[in-house]
Amino acid sequence: MQFAGIYYVAEIPDKPKDLFHFDVGEIASNFDCSAMLTDINWMPVGKEDAVPGSVSTYTHNRRAITKVDNHETPLETSQYTATSYYSAILLNKTDLLPPKMIHTRSSLFNLIGYAAAEDLVALWLYDQFNYVVIPSTNKIGTQRYEFVLVDASKKQGTYKNRRIYIQVKNGTTSLKSNDYTSLLSNKNEELWLVTTAGSIDSDKSKKIVQYYLDDSRNLIEKNYSINKLLDFAFDPHNTNILPASISQFVKYFKQ
Repeated sequence: MQFAGIYYVAEIPDKPKDLFHFDVGEIASNFDCSAMLTDINWMPVGKEDAVPGSVSTYTHNRRAITKVDNHETPLETSQYTATSYYSAILLNKTDLLPPKMIHTRSSLFNLIGYAAAEDLVALWLYDQFNYVVIPSTNKIGTQRYEFVLVDASKKQGTYKNRRIYIQVKNGTTSLKSNDYTSLLSNKNEELWLVTTAGSIDSDKSKKIVQYYLDDSRNLIEKNYSINKLLDFAFDPHNTNILPASISQFVKYFKQ
């Protein structure tokens, strides 16, 4: 639930008979809400950057109580989804969870959702290449890229003239470079394609690929391992720059 910009997770009583309270007063009747939920423990999560993507992007009928993780894939070696796992942590129910149940670092992508994966890629590009996101370029209509970045480094006191387009898919979605390389029109532009568990151009070894044009307008391709992204996420020196939607899960992995 969200109220005044703060998100909450709820702990529901175990027994259904303890869940409802009926108010037959005039105010409740006028608002058609005589059947009310009671004895619910509401725990503040934080602002949107601290919430798993499956919750913060949920857009169905908000007037109804609905299970929001219906379509999430259970995490490895567990019946929990990313949302229910996160809720158990916040409600201090970790005694119900297998200790350090996440065994492989790549499972982080199952927990953080697609929005946080985009954030992670953007922060990694900033850390590695000093690329900075232009916030206004993150629009629904720009389906061929998530957002645009600029090269914030300087040469002789002047910012470089370089635009970077990026497409990120968190999960098994595969990408075809031909669908995106038409974005490149000159040597001052770059394209980055990232898929956390899919492939690029049917090559399963390709997870992060950088494309740009050389002086002769030839398309240059440079590949990076997905481990580069995970190294950045799990490096304790980077904790302070990561949003809570990523950093809060790292400590639950076996190192």
